[in-house]
Amino acid sequence: MQNKPTSNKPHVIKDYSALDTSMQEKIRMKYPDGLEKHMIRFTNKEGVYSKALPFETEDRKYLIRMTSSMAKDIERGKNISATFDKSLLDQDLNEGE
Repeated sequence: MQNKPTSNKPHVIKDYSALDTSMQEKIRMKYPDGLEKHMIRFTNKEGVYSKALPFETEDRKYLIRMTSSMAKDIERGKNISATFDKSLLDQDLNEGE
């Protein structure tokens, strides 16, 4: 049996709204067929479910937190404000999405 290569890249969880526009554009280019279908569900360190989009750069592995609603808005080309209410990121899952 062949072992999978392991990555020594740091893992980072970051909110989409906290990313610079260059990183946001790279994410949209990586997922041209849409973001929402690539999102995963995970449990954060407080035990709360959240949704995120996996994204990898040369030096890091990211989980980019966003709601399904945000993903749809991004796919439609809407600008996501840096002042987005972050409490909605966890609320989105807790409402049975």
